[in-house]
Amino acid sequence: MAASPSQKLGQLIGNILESLFAPLLQSVADKSGLYLDVVGQPRKVRKGKKITWEDAYGSTHDLDFVFEYSGSDTTLGRPVAFIESAWRRYTKHSKNKAQEIQGAVLPIVNKYQIECPFKGAILAGEFTEPSLKQLRSSGFQVLYIPYKDFVAAFSVAGIDMSFDEGTSEKILSEKVALIEKLEQSQLKQVKDSIFKSNQDGINDFILALELKVQKVLSYITISPLYGHDCNFTSLDEAKLFIKSYDASKVPGDLRFNTFIINVKYVNGDFIKAELSSANAAIGFLTSILS
Repeated sequence: MAASPSQKLGQLIGNILESLFAPLLQSVADKSGLYLDVVGQPRKVRKGKKITWEDAYGSTHDLDFVFEYSGSDTTLGRPVAFIESAWRRYTKHSKNKAQEIQGAVLPIVNKYQIECPFKGAILAGEFTEPSLKQLRSSGFQVLYIPYKDFVAAFSVAGIDMSFDEGTSEKILSEKVALIEKLEQSQLKQVKDSIFKSNQDGINDFILALELKVQKVLSYITISPLYGHDCNFTSLDEAKLFIKSYDASKVPGDLRFNTFIINVKYVNGDFIKAELSSANAAIGFLTSILS
């Protein structure tokens, strides 16, 4: 079934939103030595133009932008940032969209939690404060561009893209036709206007993204553990053992148990792991730091 003029208009604006921010995100990727996968752009390592990732439960989710470490056109890298973009004209749809974004990103982040991925949402149109708060409380960095700023930006380019539920399909179709014929010079005017009116929010979003993906090491702490396992069948026995344990006396027949590794980045990300062998410990550090 063909999309209605209202749906078509929303899709066009959503596509323009993605195209406006793709170059800015690409500059972050280039600066950080990362690969940026962008929805709609072909890539040899995947089929079609969708970006699809599988979560820890085997379910797949389509995404808009994914930053990858060691990724290329022919190699799937390790994901270090997931960013969704969305346009919604009416606030009544904003809560569902926020939940949709959470449902797509959070299960994948859970699977790749060792990477401490960045979670981002670039939203435009009409979103309620509770819907924005819902995303931020889940750890998302949110960039929100109000509907009025989009209307003003298109106005600078000579197009009135404003509409509401009372706008006729005839007028909506006319607006669709105008936007479909946008020239690159007009698109630049739209971009410049949006960026100018939302510069602080854009700067905050990009800074948070850069701090997250540029994993500058703060320190690594490695604690080799030695000893014998002591098993107890009751809480009282365990407490008694701890109270009577003399830490100043080290038995001479200790054996290696595990490496406890703590990794702290300057952006505040913290990873803790327990590895049972030297090979496993080296493999872990190599996987997250090289």
